[in-house]
This record gives sequence, C-alpha cells and structure tokens, in this order.
Amino acid sequence: MKNSVIELICDDIKNLHKYAVDNNLEISSYDLVKIVCKNCLIKENCP
Repeated sequence: MKNSVIELICDDIKNLHKYAVDNNLEISSYDLVKIVCKNCLIKENCP
C-alpha cells in the first residue's frame, strides 16, 4: 500500500515538473527536482 501511494505521488510530481518545463513556468522547479530525486530514486540530472 505504502509503495503504491509513493509511486502515485512520484508520478504526479514528475508530470507536474514536465508541465512546468513544457510551459516555461517557474514553480520552483529546482525544489521539485530535489523532491523527485530524493523520494523517487531518480539519479540522473540531480542537484
């Protein structure tokens, strides 16, 4: 249960980040990337 919830949150964060990049929005994407890298085990392009 816990893992599936985390995966859903990670997908939402990644989708939000993609939306922000695609639309040139500044929504603290640096913080968003740090959250994704820390919580979603994405290692490439991490600060």
